[in-house]
Amino acid sequence: MNDEYKESEKISWWARLNNSFFTLPLGITLVIIAIFLLHFNEGQIDLSVKAKESIEISPYKSLNLEKNNQLASITGEIKSDEKLEDSYLHKGSYLAFSRSIEMYSWVEEKSIISETKVGGSENKTTTYVYSKRWRLNPKNSQTFKKKEGHQNPQVTIYPKKQSVEKASIHNYDFDAQNFSFTRLLKPLSLNGDMVKLRDDIQITEKYLFKGKGSLAKPEIGDIRISYHVAKSPIKNATIFGLVDIPKETLTLSKEKELKDVFLGSRADALLFLHDEFSANKQMTRIAGFLMMLVGVFMVLNPLAIFLDSIPILGTLGHVGVLILSLALSLLFSLLTIITSILFHNIFLLLVFLSVVFYLMFFILKKDKSFFSK
Repeated sequence: MNDEYKESEKISWWARLNNSFFTLPLGITLVIIAIFLLHFNEGQIDLSVKAKESIEISPYKSLNLEKNNQLASITGEIKSDEKLEDSYLHKGSYLAFSRSIEMYSWVEEKSIISETKVGGSENKTTTYVYSKRWRLNPKNSQTFKKKEGHQNPQVTIYPKKQSVEKASIHNYDFDAQNFSFTRLLKPLSLNGDMVKLRDDIQITEKYLFKGKGSLAKPEIGDIRISYHVAKSPIKNATIFGLVDIPKETLTLSKEKELKDVFLGSRADALLFLHDEFSANKQMTRIAGFLMMLVGVFMVLNPLAIFLDSIPILGTLGHVGVLILSLALSLLFSLLTIITSILFHNIFLLLVFLSVVFYLMFFILKKDKSFFSK
């Protein structure tokens, strides 16, 4: 059952106006950060373009030494003779594993309801709702508004990631710890044969449970452990790296972002890289716009609060400020994105400058002809 705690306060119009001016620097800072974020985002490199430049190594084709130490891609079976284990898991044929730790803990959720009165004063009611949930990173209960009865114990078991030291794909060996198998991890179905049996551990297909309660009826402080693994061998995977042909080894490229191991063919990996790049770019644009919107609204908020003192203009003032904030944020974001695209693309920049100079020359020439008449 959820537990609620409420507190109410009345804020005068003058106090609201005064507080809004104090948030002005924060609003300006958010706008500046948004501009830098949008600018930086447009200069991001599509790794699929770099990956396309790599040579493709095939077990059916021989390579000459001229291609030594070049970026290459290899597709095939990845395997290792090593086995991995941890304090709960027996040794197994895993290339990598990730151990997640969740604690059944108190969660605080905060909601605010504000009502503006005639004259500009505000009645604000803040509600804190406390519920029990499984959390990967339980919040320190000392930060809760109401600490009594909502204590989260300290986590004593921690997440863990591990991979084998050496692995191979075809005849090429590589240092597996320099590469990432994250994209290949899948949930591990647990059983008594693969788990180190302990009296304080309960085993289910998805979780190892440790605590006073049970998975069906957990208590605060109970722990559940789950694993995601990349089993060895992986039949069809693609990896990018610098190839040493005489030694038949593969090392991490200078473009360290190309450290992921991909499931599937080279074409699958290139498509995934491009789709991920496009999605991340759009998400960052949205994040930058929203940050810009919040910053602009905080800058214009004193005007909306000032208008609250005038009964007829109060609501209209807030709507107007919101619309103006949306318009300015969209304008600033678009201008930042367009100028950043030009800045990061020398060809487009030269074309843009050429068009501008041509238009200026045409206008000046036309004006000169007009005045000469």
